[in-house]
Amino acid sequence: MVESEVEKRIMNVFKEGKSDEVPWMPRIEHWYNVNKILGKLPEEFKRLSLIDVYRRLNAIMRLYISVDGVYGFRTPPYGTDAIPIPLRTIVSETSPWLGLIDKESDIIVKKQKVEDKIITYYETPIGKLRTIERLTEYGFSSYFIEYPVKNIEDLKVLEYMLERTQYIFDMEAYKKLENWLGGLGMIWCNALRTPLQRLLIEYMGVERTFINLYRNKDRLEETMNVIEQSNARFYAVIMNSPIKVINLADNLDCRIVSPTLFKKYYIPYYQKICDELHKSGKYVITHADGYVKHLLQLFKETGLDGIEAVTFKPVGDVTIEEVKETFKDELILIDGIPYWHFLPEVSIKEFDDIVRKVIETFNGRLILGISDEMPPRGEVERLRRIPKIIYKNFS
Repeated sequence: MVESEVEKRIMNVFKEGKSDEVPWMPRIEHWYNVNKILGKLPEEFKRLSLIDVYRRLNAIMRLYISVDGVYGFRTPPYGTDAIPIPLRTIVSETSPWLGLIDKESDIIVKKQKVEDKIITYYETPIGKLRTIERLTEYGFSSYFIEYPVKNIEDLKVLEYMLERTQYIFDMEAYKKLENWLGGLGMIWCNALRTPLQRLLIEYMGVERTFINLYRNKDRLEETMNVIEQSNARFYAVIMNSPIKVINLADNLDCRIVSPTLFKKYYIPYYQKICDELHKSGKYVITHADGYVKHLLQLFKETGLDGIEAVTFKPVGDVTIEEVKETFKDELILIDGIPYWHFLPEVSIKEFDDIVRKVIETFNGRLILGISDEMPPRGEVERLRRIPKIIYKNFS
């Protein structure tokens, strides 16, 4: 496929550590969706699609696809959006956290929406699992209030399903998304998380995972190996896709993932995945939107090309100088402007100052965006200011 000018600008940052212009790639999907529901979109945006809003704002869209989804769009039963989904598995009724089960398998999946909850039932020959997700206020996000693995015996059922999960890449759906973008952005992939992170976020929850990592360490590590093997089938598909940037999407926070855990369970996995993806011509990042002070040095041991959504003080726990001193020219920063600075409580001077400082500090090794998203109360005029700042000071 022919690279657009926008894509060339972004890929030059990854390939050469420089670009003719700072790529401005904010994530505004949540802001757009919530304000559209509330009827609070600016008048000029009310009849525009999301990609047309990006066009008006002179910004580049980072369109994330994941297993059975496209970020910013809520397909049934979560919502009513219709969007091509390039990355999926073979059947269409199952849950995104698992992937979709082979048609020939003996696993039955039933999903239903009850008020503000999505309930999913999994039936296998060796047992059953159930998850309950609660939709947030406006329906554009959800979180588990009941995880599938509730005790150590449930791990067998989870493993049974993971061993039978298959993934496919639909090139026609991908081309349709590319056409929809119209050269105004890039499709990136939100990939499957690290095995321990999947246990923490998707399968068991933080408390249950850590209790069992202490009491049943060997058994939990067996499950991590099964998750890794299942993930490998996913990455085999990704390696043969046209997607160039892969986000391991771990949502890291050192208050949960300590340096000790990161060294043991994350670095070896990252190194292996990065090596495989690099050989396929991909660039690899991860998402670290929590506190990261005690992980900064360790990021350089992972083989990653960049880190997304590092959030500076006062929202996060690191300064611009600390991150630059650690990353040097070895890691790319994706995003950088804390979401806090888009709120009306922050002065325009403070906003302009941090935008300039982030660009001056990381320019060349920077894909500028919001750490990590535009909040619903964020002021659209601040989005407009950034291309002007780039043009006036950094072109």
